[in-house]
Amino acid sequence: MQPQIVLLKEGTDTSQGKPQLISNINACQSIVDAVRTTLGPRGMDKLIVDSQGKATISNDGATIMKLLEIVHPAAKTLVDIAKSQDAEVGDGTTSVVLLAGEILKQVKPFVEEGVHPRIIIKAIRKSLQLCMDKINEMAVHIEKQSKDEQRALLTKCAATAMSSKLIHQQKDFFSKMVVDAVLSLDELLPLNMIGIKKVTGGSLEESELISGVAFKKTFSYAGFEMAPKSYKNCKIALLNIELELKAERDNAEVRVDNVKEYQKIVDAEWQILYNKLAKIHESGANVVLSKLPIGDVATQYFADRDMFCAGRVPDEDLKRTMKACGGAVMTTANDINPNVLGQCDYFEERQVGGERFNVFQGCPNARTCTMILRGGAEQFLEETERSLHDAIMIVRRTIKHDSVVAGGGAIEMELSKILRDYSRTIAGKEQLLIAAIAKGLEVIPRQLCDNAGFDATNILNKLRQKHAQGGQWYGVDITKEDIADNFVECVWEPSIIKINALTAASEAACMILSVDETIKSPKAGEAPMAGAPMGRGMGRPIHPIIRNIQTSNGVVQYNIYDFLKEMKNKPVIWNRMHIDHKNGAISEENWKKFANIFVPFLEQLDEDEKTQIIDELKNYWNLLRKGMMKSILTAKKGKSNQCHYLHYMEFFLNSKKKYLKDFTTEKELQRLAENEIKFRAMAGLPPPENTNNNRARENNKTNKSSSSKETKTDDSPKPSGSKRAIVECGPDDFIDLMSICETTSQQTTDDEVAVQNNGMVGTFDYHQQQQSNNIRMQRFVDESAAIASADLTDKADAANQAFFESIKPTLRNLNDSQKLEFKIQVLKTLKKYKLY
Repeated sequence: MQPQIVLLKEGTDTSQGKPQLISNINACQSIVDAVRTTLGPRGMDKLIVDSQGKATISNDGATIMKLLEIVHPAAKTLVDIAKSQDAEVGDGTTSVVLLAGEILKQVKPFVEEGVHPRIIIKAIRKSLQLCMDKINEMAVHIEKQSKDEQRALLTKCAATAMSSKLIHQQKDFFSKMVVDAVLSLDELLPLNMIGIKKVTGGSLEESELISGVAFKKTFSYAGFEMAPKSYKNCKIALLNIELELKAERDNAEVRVDNVKEYQKIVDAEWQILYNKLAKIHESGANVVLSKLPIGDVATQYFADRDMFCAGRVPDEDLKRTMKACGGAVMTTANDINPNVLGQCDYFEERQVGGERFNVFQGCPNARTCTMILRGGAEQFLEETERSLHDAIMIVRRTIKHDSVVAGGGAIEMELSKILRDYSRTIAGKEQLLIAAIAKGLEVIPRQLCDNAGFDATNILNKLRQKHAQGGQWYGVDITKEDIADNFVECVWEPSIIKINALTAASEAACMILSVDETIKSPKAGEAPMAGAPMGRGMGRPIHPIIRNIQTSNGVVQYNIYDFLKEMKNKPVIWNRMHIDHKNGAISEENWKKFANIFVPFLEQLDEDEKTQIIDELKNYWNLLRKGMMKSILTAKKGKSNQCHYLHYMEFFLNSKKKYLKDFTTEKELQRLAENEIKFRAMAGLPPPENTNNNRARENNKTNKSSSSKETKTDDSPKPSGSKRAIVECGPDDFIDLMSICETTSQQTTDDEVAVQNNGMVGTFDYHQQQQSNNIRMQRFVDESAAIASADLTDKADAANQAFFESIKPTLRNLNDSQKLEFKIQVLKTLKKYKLY
């Protein structure tokens, strides 16, 4: 048999060449179309509902890309660049996706015409370099100026970032809040020192900025209202300690002799808690914050001593309080002292809408602030938080990189003009490619016009004219449906946004163009046969038809039918009655020969790999046997059997005829034959020979005749006074053999019964060797029981074994008459169900 060498895992999907490249570009275009309409001040929002039913309304490109759960490997590249843009500068996530998709769209005709992708990649990188040089040349660097002038500049940048968001109507209000929040930080501008809390209810204008740390009041027990709600120059204890009495664990056990001992245990628990509370009070703390619960006893204890406490404080708020107010989070009450306490100028509990907030102001160690947002719907508040995050990132970047450019598509139109002018100075394919990329950069102003409902063609023509005349800052004016000098109109953006967006878009386009082949491995648990239905339906095979053997020389395939045909020729492996079955050396040698049939180069492999392959084949054989026996049990219950390889295990089923007759009816055999043809077609194998079905029908007839336990008499001459009865049977039929032998011995004095089983013949003289015969019969019974237990070991057998083990102690306590009665009842029960 010539093996089929397979290099890739079964079910692996491969596609390559120009069609694959075009397919990747089309996938990216689909992603671009999903976020295209969200660009600009007049962009639309997307309502996305996840698998849990949670609804999200947003026009932020990065948020939409995350929620889409894209699975296409090439399209995931656009998701990655959107995430990187959001993490690096916070804004421009939709722009970077549009630029990458438009560049791919413009170069797609060249790919279809046969231009090599490397030539296209070279043109893209050349265009990127020209754009970077032009942006650095055009960017307006802001000199060090007064705080008022700097604040005005930052306010304009924040307003530009929020002009395309859901809160653009309140951009003047929130831009001042964002600038105040960023300027309240230290020189490093740590983002995690700006907290954003949301309170449902009220209007957006009721949002406020608190200079300090603020978080929602946590769950509190009775006695909390008695505690003071404000302190000046307070000391704060930050804990990770549980201050409450704990209930005993489910598996705890405490044995006491009297009530006094139990009372001592209770008193000890209370004393431990009171010792912790006393040490916290002695440290001089006014406010106690703990990550873990603070119980009712501790709450009342602190309230009696004019101390404020809050348990279950979120880890984020606890760490922010520690950074702002100083101190350390303690995990034990024994080490609490004034040196580990935090400090702040003023603490109060304040009512904000329907929530109560704990506010710490005048924090000496770090400069921090908290934004408390108000609004109607939860989704609206979440989108407001995302919009403010983008604005905060823009302001931080503007402070760190003191250069800005005009927005509204002005910079893209100027870069498009530069690339067009450059393309006219060169020759060859690169001229056409750079001109196509120049056209692709115009996607930003074109999409701004489309989303606002303007005539994009008219607006772009005006922009081209202005930029040709030297108006490098002219862009789209959304408010007047015309063009305007956006630098004068204060539509400013940090130049780092454009630099990062163009760089990420170009690199993503180059990476997608450089892929000429996609190899997709099958998912774990995926059906190996193409087109096969998912799940186990009617007629679905218990085991896959096509199997793989992984070797160092590649993957070798074989099918279940060839496996069973070859197994039939190796009885020493599977026949437990074979004379050499228990000979380990002979059995292993036959397994090696069997494995060599499917792996012709087996001898060329090392010993460890040989052993691994043989063990894999052994495990598969055990799986087939167990699957067959489970199907037999299913058929005995009156259900349809799913063992599609039944005909090929006749050699093994011959020893199971009393099971076989229960389900191999003519109708069932016909259904199995039809299933086998279907499974072979799905696996790409030829249909079985007709002799298989005929043989199965003959086998069915044989099973019916064998159920009557008839014996065939040899017609050959025999010595006088001697008769031979030949009984063909398998291991499971030795139980019935006892009754046959007894009947034969009663009919003749010198009868001999020859038992023929797979080539082995044993002769028994029932006059002279009656005792020896009984011993051998018992051994046959034990071996047949062992075979059955080996074939049908599963969870049910384990449960039965556990049951019999559980009643052994009870049996030992019975007297002889009771034991005899128990045995008789068990035998009657077995006889009732025809099992004895």
